[in-house]
Amino acid sequence: MGDFIFQISFLFFFIFSMIKNGKPDLLYARQNYSGILPIFFSKILGIPYFAEVNNIVNQINGQIRNLKTILKIFMEQKCLYYADIIVTPSKTLNQRISQRYKLPLSKIYAVPNGFNEKIFYPKSTNLSDTPQLNKFCPDDLIVGFVGSMGEWQGINIFKQSILKLSSENINDKIKYLLVGDYVKNLKDMLKSRSDTGGMKDDIQSFIRDNHLEGKVIYTGHVDYVKTADYINTCDILVAPYTKNSIEAGGGSPMKLYAYMGCGRPVIISDLGEFTDSEALKKHGAAYLIEPESSQELNKAIKKLKNDPVLSKKLSANGKKFVLEHRTWFHSAKKIVSIFHETNS
Repeated sequence: MGDFIFQISFLFFFIFSMIKNGKPDLLYARQNYSGILPIFFSKILGIPYFAEVNNIVNQINGQIRNLKTILKIFMEQKCLYYADIIVTPSKTLNQRISQRYKLPLSKIYAVPNGFNEKIFYPKSTNLSDTPQLNKFCPDDLIVGFVGSMGEWQGINIFKQSILKLSSENINDKIKYLLVGDYVKNLKDMLKSRSDTGGMKDDIQSFIRDNHLEGKVIYTGHVDYVKTADYINTCDILVAPYTKNSIEAGGGSPMKLYAYMGCGRPVIISDLGEFTDSEALKKHGAAYLIEPESSQELNKAIKKLKNDPVLSKKLSANGKKFVLEHRTWFHSAKKIVSIFHETNS
């Protein structure tokens, strides 16, 4: 049903745009295996079609298990074959697309994701009216995790870290804020949001069973724009992605850029291009840790807690980096340059 709604929405939006603005020079759309309408209109109008791809149809352990997956992969291959240019968030995804579908790398371009600097920026927040947050004291150090909570995003690593740090009396002033929908695995992520309600029990049980009611606040789903307020409530933000996150997404995580846009120090797994590690190291914009290690995450949290100078430096460098290199304007500018490069 979601794919059908997407196609109908695209159709109405495209017709309205044509009526208002005339024939476009370029057709750009987020592509999936059922996205045939953009290709159809681009061929009819004789204009190039840029297909944005953030992931490809998932295979379990590299194997095709059923007829439905076979059909999806077949349709995806055809859609990408007829696109003039494919745009992805990372060169890693470029390689996966090229290898699976035997497409030339020359038609696949990596354009990092961006963030909305008009939503995610440093600001004072007053969430004291939110009953859930009344447990936080002004002198608490709040460590936050904001966004989708799939296992590949390291939620279990963070839970292990919380248990360990909470058992140390010296860290009584460290509190934790979890904001977002919880999903156990990639399959669950692909279900509708209505299915995620029961999954909240996992986080809530974790808090209850470990007697963490005074230390951990879990909000569940929060409106996208409102998440900026919760990010700004935190002193440290974490993104402990696991290695299999590379299979669950395309790279260039938007959560990272939203964190840094709010001027908060970030702890993130070092997963190469997937977590923009080279750029983060170059600009000193985040604290990178070994993936899948709650011990390393603990060390990083303690380090930033006890080193306000480093914390402030990471905050400033991170904000400067995303404003100069990772806004949606930068992404759009690169796409325009690809258009001119390939149509000159």
